[in-house]
Amino acid sequence: MLLTLTLQVFVVVFVIALLWHIFEKAGQPGWASIIPGYNVYILLKITGVIKR
Repeated sequence: MLLTLTLQVFVVVFVIALLWHIFEKAGQPGWASIIPGYNVYILLKITGVIKR
């Protein structure tokens, strides 16, 4: 059970780090990657789905 929890924490931290890097490369603030909902909105802006 401890191994599973450790693996899950590692995956979550890894995904946040990757999203942070993607956001900064796209000219967006990195902290936006950790706000639920707002990060999806910013990703949609980055990909061009939302034209705002």
